[in-house]
Amino acid sequence: MDRLACVDVPSFPLQVLLRDRPDWAGHPAAVVDEDKPQGLIRWVNDAARKGGIQSGMRYATALSLLPSLRAGTISDEEVQAGVAGLLDRLHGFSPDVEPCEGEPGVFWLDAGGLEHLFMSPETWARDLRDSLAEAGFVSAVVVGFKRFGTYAVAKVLRGRKAVVFESLERETEITRSVPLTMIGLPPAVRDTFTKLGVFRVADLLNLPAHGIAKRFGAEVHRIYRFAAGELELPLSPTPVVVPIEEHVELEYREDNTQRLVFTIKPLVDRLLARLGRQGVALTELRLELHQEDAAPRLERIRTAEPTLASVAVMELVRLRLEATPFPSAVLGVVASALTVPATAAQLDLFAQAPRRDLAAAARAFARLKAAFGADDVVVKAVAHDRHMPEGYFRWEPLDSLAVPQPRLDAPATLVRRILARPVALRADDRRQLDGWMPLGLEPGPVDQLDGPYRLAGGWWRKDVQRDYYFLHLRRGMLIWVFYDRAQRGWFLQGEIG
Repeated sequence: MDRLACVDVPSFPLQVLLRDRPDWAGHPAAVVDEDKPQGLIRWVNDAARKGGIQSGMRYATALSLLPSLRAGTISDEEVQAGVAGLLDRLHGFSPDVEPCEGEPGVFWLDAGGLEHLFMSPETWARDLRDSLAEAGFVSAVVVGFKRFGTYAVAKVLRGRKAVVFESLERETEITRSVPLTMIGLPPAVRDTFTKLGVFRVADLLNLPAHGIAKRFGAEVHRIYRFAAGELELPLSPTPVVVPIEEHVELEYREDNTQRLVFTIKPLVDRLLARLGRQGVALTELRLELHQEDAAPRLERIRTAEPTLASVAVMELVRLRLEATPFPSAVLGVVASALTVPATAAQLDLFAQAPRRDLAAAARAFARLKAAFGADDVVVKAVAHDRHMPEGYFRWEPLDSLAVPQPRLDAPATLVRRILARPVALRADDRRQLDGWMPLGLEPGPVDQLDGPYRLAGGWWRKDVQRDYYFLHLRRGMLIWVFYDRAQRGWFLQGEIG
């Protein structure tokens, strides 16, 4: 029987978040779906779990139980990027890797046929787990024979170690003793099973299948069938993306950027010619620069759109290399490409020919990213649900522009322009309108004041007591201000027009 392995990175989104928050190490931490008191706790670490915090709690409730709790949000894009990074690492241990759909951090791997590469399955599992630890992830690895068996045991281990089963009988015995709290059942269903005296996988499998479907629904019935071995499907691995490469070893030490660009150009030309013969187009160029007295330097250059044009690619290469100096002379270059199929749809991308040149904008974005070496250098403001007005928006990366599609029948509306940071007006706690000129002489004094509109809260971070007003100034301006009771001062929040 072929060997199968399951890798579980417990609370994977939380581990991704903690990698970016090293100061949270050793503290109780959680991921919430929204950064506000009514947000739901989604994942917690062991320290938070020991403090009584469970997934499904409200953020405010969790803070009342454990004031030292650290919590944050993480986007689906960040989670998927983390999964992609783990896939690359796992492909170094098996060519066939299948990520679990709907549960990030869980992977199944084909562990068969590796006897000639590793001394034993135990060595393979231990080396795999050590590799994930180097990437900053705690994981459990279980080598066995069945999908559900390896999955259930990996969940019980909570990232503590690697386990190898020598026989299917031993795997089945251990699997049947796994608590139901570990296999992803909804909390309400787990509570019902507890009342019925159903605590472990063996108890679940003793229940009638038709009753499970009728009483608990399709999702619980699917888990039941999974545990019973009825969904034992072959692996559906994610294909390995093999980059196409060209390389050159220099006969001399090169420390001049302009000459290096001319050295790289023939590599890029040969690379693009190979891509064209294979019917694919370049989306990302990777340059690995081997240096004399330093570690190899990797540059990743993304194009505005799939392309086979050498001029456009080399312009990005020049901008990227000129942006950062070389600490040491270059001795060799390896150029590789990530690609997508070259289709007619790509050529017809801007067939409507709008007045705005979106292709030129995309090329400008690519130049900025190449020059500054970051994907988030071009951003846009996106509305965001927050308690305080200055948190009503956040900056998100802008990958491309779209043709505007205004509604011609939309009624005219006023636009409220909110300042990222409120600006202090003159330090005066009076509320008379007489002669008050909050913005100086040019806009004139206040003619009319609408309000107050009380905003109170923020107790989970800092207590806030604000009275908001709309001020009509004599020269026609309409501004949005507030009086901060704690600071006893007036602040400008924004302008309306």
